[in-house]
Amino acid sequence: MFEYRSINLMNPERKTIKSTLALEPVFWEAIDDIFGRNWRHWAIEELQNKPEEQSKSSCIRQAIMKIQRAEKPLDVTLHLGLAKLHTVGNTTMVAV
Repeated sequence: MFEYRSINLMNPERKTIKSTLALEPVFWEAIDDIFGRNWRHWAIEELQNKPEEQSKSSCIRQAIMKIQRAEKPLDVTLHLGLAKLHTVGNTTMVAV
């Protein structure tokens, strides 16, 4: 069973494209725990770097798995509306 959330992406011509992400509830729970209401900023950043042959959902799943499996906690910061992940000491922070 999937949960669906809408997201607005930018195409190469800089036009907004409405899209949908379909993920299993466990992934949405992890995303909400890490990013809260700022999940769209992080997802947009992740999707801008995804390989063309990879689906949006697969890209996001892999990114969440990397965060969850990181040996050190990750610091999440937002820059100009985009999320960035950085390895830090012993805390995980979401900076807005």
